[in-house]
Amino acid sequence: MRRFTSVHDLINGPGLNAAIEDALEFARHPWINTELGRRRTVGLLFMNPSLRTRMSTQKAVTMMGADTIMLNAGSDSWTLETRDGVVMDGNTTEHIKEAAGVMGSYCDVLGLRTFASLIDRDAD
Repeated sequence: MRRFTSVHDLINGPGLNAAIEDALEFARHPWINTELGRRRTVGLLFMNPSLRTRMSTQKAVTMMGADTIMLNAGSDSWTLETRDGVVMDGNTTEHIKEAAGVMGSYCDVLGLRTFASLIDRDAD
């Protein structure tokens, strides 16, 4: 699967039941795929603070044998602008579209953690 942003990606792709079966297999045998991530790097960008998401994702990457690069936007990197057409003359110095391109050139997989405002679907 090239992109996963919604459960609909599973329904329209390999199938939700197959994904659940895979998840159960990983739960039963957590170190079964330590070669899956060999020589791979997973980049994770956190736009919001995290404890469980950060730790569980990093643990999963480790269990697949991959390396992790973690960035917390605003503390480990520049504060990133997410809106198009905004002049970045305040506290944001880099646009997320440019940062994603750079991260994508260094990483095999990118993960983004952010919260939607749940006010404006298009903006989210």
